[in-house]
Amino acid sequence: MITVKNFIILILQNNIKMDVNNKHQNNQSKENKKDSLKLVRQIVSSLKFLNYPSAKQYATLAEITSSSDVTNDDISEIFRKYRSNLKLASLNVGYNVMANTLTGSEAPQVKLCQQAYQQNEGWHNSKRNLASCSYNSAIFLSDYKLFGLQEVNRSLQKPFQDAIIHAGQQKGRDYQFISSYYFGEFGIVIGYDRNEMGPGIQITPNNYVFGDPGDKDIRGIQAVFFPVRNLLAINVHAPHYIDLVYHLNANFAYIGKLLMQSEAGKSANLKETRVIVTGDFNDFKGLLIEPTIEGKLTILGKVLMMHIKAIEDVPISCCTDTNYKYVGDYIFDSHNNNEKNYYYGLPLGYDRRINLLSDHDPVVLIEVDDLKGKSFTGIIVIVGSYVEIRLKDLDEDMLFDLAKVYLKRNGIDWRVHKPFAWSVYHGHKKNGGPHVTLSSAMTKYQGQEVQVELGDIYTYVSGNARWVMISAVLPSKLKCEYECHMSLAEQRLK
Repeated sequence: MITVKNFIILILQNNIKMDVNNKHQNNQSKENKKDSLKLVRQIVSSLKFLNYPSAKQYATLAEITSSSDVTNDDISEIFRKYRSNLKLASLNVGYNVMANTLTGSEAPQVKLCQQAYQQNEGWHNSKRNLASCSYNSAIFLSDYKLFGLQEVNRSLQKPFQDAIIHAGQQKGRDYQFISSYYFGEFGIVIGYDRNEMGPGIQITPNNYVFGDPGDKDIRGIQAVFFPVRNLLAINVHAPHYIDLVYHLNANFAYIGKLLMQSEAGKSANLKETRVIVTGDFNDFKGLLIEPTIEGKLTILGKVLMMHIKAIEDVPISCCTDTNYKYVGDYIFDSHNNNEKNYYYGLPLGYDRRINLLSDHDPVVLIEVDDLKGKSFTGIIVIVGSYVEIRLKDLDEDMLFDLAKVYLKRNGIDWRVHKPFAWSVYHGHKKNGGPHVTLSSAMTKYQGQEVQVELGDIYTYVSGNARWVMISAVLPSKLKCEYECHMSLAEQRLK
């Protein structure tokens, strides 16, 4: 790990080089800043920094900002992402789906893929190393901060992961992958956005498997710890016909011991550690559901649960060859924060007949804030012909997910996208983002900071457009053109 002293020296050297040789080259300046921020992330997510007392952490950050081109706002944004809401997925990507091969239980799904993508007989590229349905999976996964994959085809893993990386880069993500293998060429993979999760530390040995020792059907399980989030992620592909509660608890106990013995675990506050478990549990009879509701699945003294209110809420995700009759793809969580809302189920807006990912449906867990009654600081700006309150510390992706969760829970079948006004460009600079639009008479307040209290979410229809909005209460001196609100999602009708 690079030290703060060496980091500062490197930044100063880069700045000197930039000033002398690249004074007027903005692209080089941006690259230098990008490198600087990458190094800061390495520092603040390191075990050494995380174990510093608060005073030393603040002193280190102050030293960085005073001796480099990294600002306090840059550091605040890094920490905001590390503390942002989780958005995770679990997906059995289908070994034969990745191979685009009409064999095994995946054959009906592969046939659908080949019929839908006939140009290259089901392949996404001329190299024939990335199936079109697997490419769809890569695009889908690039919306998630953390995901567990099962049945990854090892021989085709790299082009698949490259597709995820490329799609993620378009969204500002930096994906990393940690793999473990079973049956030789079958893999389980934990993928994560390092900008949101920090670095992951593998806890289980390579090629760690579980199941009945005398049974040939022994499959993979892996565990990765994220110190900056104090989160343990476990990914499972369970064998068929085993006592799932017994075998999972036995393996969870072993993983807990491995974590406690690791350098990361010794310095972590394990009482506060959050545990997430993703996987294909091959539980087509749903035998794991009731024991989970009864609190019989545990790790590190914590009960693992699904975010459901009733058994009927468990997503039916398996499989194409059975016309989706079964459960078995689950996400378990040790965490339940009363200040958060959780969506657990099939992806929002997902249609297996259109999206065509794998013979299994993905399941997702999305954590969103309950914003009613919460106040946020905003600054009044003029954007083109509009006067707006640009709100700080609000995650666009979370707001959009909040809108989709609202639509799902209210049975409203809209195909929404992020509001157009969030991405308004003037010249080459983006001037959008979450905001409240004011009356044009409010220009005199430009530059002032104000408090905005958010209220109820509701829908609004006008002409050929639909919106999901949240009401806003402003200081009495401020007036809106219409009812004061912030848009969360939008659909334009043809």
